[in-house]
Amino acid sequence: MFPERWPVMNVPEYVADMIRTPAPEGVGVLAGSTPVVSFGDASTARVATLGINPSWAEFANQKGVLLTGAERRLATLESVGAASSTEMNDEQVEEVVRDCYGYFQRRPFGWFSKLEDLIHPGLGASYYDGTACHLDLSPRATDPIWGGLTSAQKTALLDEGAEFLSRQLRSESIRTVYVNGASMWEQLRALGLTDFEDVGVGHFSDADRTYKLRIGEGDGVRYVGTSMNRQAARGFRSEDRQPLIDWLSQVARQR
Repeated sequence: MFPERWPVMNVPEYVADMIRTPAPEGVGVLAGSTPVVSFGDASTARVATLGINPSWAEFANQKGVLLTGAERRLATLESVGAASSTEMNDEQVEEVVRDCYGYFQRRPFGWFSKLEDLIHPGLGASYYDGTACHLDLSPRATDPIWGGLTSAQKTALLDEGAEFLSRQLRSESIRTVYVNGASMWEQLRALGLTDFEDVGVGHFSDADRTYKLRIGEGDGVRYVGTSMNRQAARGFRSEDRQPLIDWLSQVARQR
């Protein structure tokens, strides 16, 4: 069982710098939110899953009001008592990191369960014991959601986020990144973080549909995953999961 207050003693300088850095101008970052440097403990994880950016719903309710008290999932400027990110002291930065590292011991969204059901049996790592975490190409929650941002806004966020993510993967013990969906693979290639190749095909049992199995390498990290977005994949049944898990297990044994 993890402690209620995460025992972060020394926040890496590159992480503290990210938390204190103001967002690029005019990119639609959710007011009052803080950068999500990881969902789960990036300092102990050896496996990471990868997304685009945190949901605004990690910080606010449907009316756009920031979550507080027992409902809060992650640190906000209000919860750490800071007027702005640039004014955070070391203790406030540590509070942001604690909430990130302890995310899966607070109130994690069910969104993560479909990835946990793949990486735990397939890659032998779990969000819930600190061996896996979730990272994003941009650590900033936005309002509107990603699909509602302009191309210029997305580019600014991705340029900033790619630099941080690259540093994070070089600095931490993460050696395998699970990539969830074709658009994620293309973003990684465009940002120069990895190239990839198709190494096989997976199948849906209820229809004549397939998805691609992919592997890439970059800065000592292996990227594995599929062209299928697991959360959006309709018709992907429990019996379809096992062949994908078996393939992930095979890839893990090759490391």
